Amino acid sequence: MKQNRLKIGVVLVFLLAAGNVLAAVEIKDKSEIVGTWVVEATAPSLKREKKPADQTWEFRADGTVTIVSRPRWANSDIKQTTTYTIENNMIKIARPGRPGKFDRYKIHEKQGNEMVLKGGMEGYYFMVKK
Repeated sequence: MKQNRLKIGVVLVFLLAAGNVLAAVEIKDKSEIVGTWVVEATAPSLKREKKPADQTWEFRADGTVTIVSRPRWANSDIKQTTTYTIENNMIKIARPGRPGKFDRYKIHEKQGNEMVLKGGMEGYYFMVKK
């Protein structure tokens, strides 16, 4: 009987620890992401190989974001400025030229000047703040 209680206790400790590791990063407002972020790589999942990316996202306090990217097939940068909001612990970015359409990104991880977003077309975005 004593061994069963011990086993249950150990399992509960592991479950609580796993829950803390898997808990989503909470952001309260725009001030936590304001600044220029360089997307160093993207990946369809955390277990797949990262592909180098050439993007810069600049979040401003006024609710606008400018995304500058250079696709492999383009000769010059593509620059888009649109609006963003923080809703339900997600970054919601309006799609330029598509009224009422949004891309949603969950902040999967954020530590210091590094952030990982989940969402959009690429899956995971690995970013570093400039």
